[in-house]
Amino acid sequence: TYNVPDGTVFVDGRDVNTVPIADLRAGCAYVPQDNFLFSDSIRNNIAMGREDVSDEQIVAAAKVANAHDFIMQMEDGYKSEVRERGSGLSQGQKQLISLARTLVSDPKILVLDESTAMLDPQGRKEVMETILKLNREKKITVILITHHMDEAAQAQRVIVLHNGTVAADGTPKEVFSQVELLHTIRLAAPDTVELCYA
Repeated sequence: TYNVPDGTVFVDGRDVNTVPIADLRAGCAYVPQDNFLFSDSIRNNIAMGREDVSDEQIVAAAKVANAHDFIMQMEDGYKSEVRERGSGLSQGQKQLISLARTLVSDPKILVLDESTAMLDPQGRKEVMETILKLNREKKITVILITHHMDEAAQAQRVIVLHNGTVAADGTPKEVFSQVELLHTIRLAAPDTVELCYA
């Protein structure tokens, strides 16, 4: 065990301890590693039980999440059923539907917790392209928690955590130039950096 020092988290310049939790939740969305879709229509999976979500909002969120096109290629479109087996959706597509669910609420901050960990290379690529687009075009702050250094290398800022403390913080170039530090804490740099280092 180890002691984690106290710290302060600020969102939009405000200490989160001074902001009502409902206000924080209203501006933030979370996409977990497991895409936790349930057996129901794609539309209802995106709406997630919220009665105040219109069909137009569902479609708009799916378009932003790059899910609309493959949904419309399915026989019943948004009425298509999501099932564990036999729905015809890849893991990457399911993750994009989960992402669309979070975008219905129009968040300012999107937290993705190892959201590409269970995906094949094509699924990872699709999800990464989508979240980078959200950051660039929609100006959504994206916090991506990942062990894939090639994904981290696409960020504007990289923070490496080790045993509850910040081991490195900076641009990808600044952080990934510290290859020996990364190796010390049992991480690797992106493949191209490792190749140059070798």
